[in-house]
Amino acid sequence: MKKLSFLLLFTFLFSFNNAQSEENKQKVSWYDLRRGLFISEQEKKPLLLSFCSSENIFCQKLNGQTFANPEIIQSINDNFIAVNIDFLSQNPIKIDNSLIPEKELVKRFEIKGFPTLIFLDPKGNKISGSVRGFIPPEKLSLILKYISSEVYKNTKFTEFLKKEENLSNKKGR
Repeated sequence: MKKLSFLLLFTFLFSFNNAQSEENKQKVSWYDLRRGLFISEQEKKPLLLSFCSSENIFCQKLNGQTFANPEIIQSINDNFIAVNIDFLSQNPIKIDNSLIPEKELVKRFEIKGFPTLIFLDPKGNKISGSVRGFIPPEKLSLILKYISSEVYKNTKFTEFLKKEENLSNKKGR
């Protein structure tokens, strides 16, 4: 009886652990800014800053639809260090040897609306213009590809989109 109880407990714990790891694989790995900057520099991956708040309906939609899409999750987790910044938060963040509330980053990055996504290189320099408002998965997928493939270094986004559209049309024939 003891062996059976132990076996049942072991099976339960193992299946619970596997369920947790499966659940973790299906979410964007979000970091705070300080840790995100450190990891970005170590792994030489660009940062994806998401300025959102759980109280904003468009942020809820972005989180519930776009950031829940398996292809988006994989692309972000494989190619970026994702940082979630709550634009309403008073949580202190250390930047340039001073502590500032998280919401002060809105002023530093000149955010005009929410949600807003900003991409930074591993040194913390802004890569491209910001993306504002709700972004459907298919559009964000193109933006992520544009940034992660470093095409932005010599091609405007509009040119990139035309090339992608041409490729997609050729595949559809």
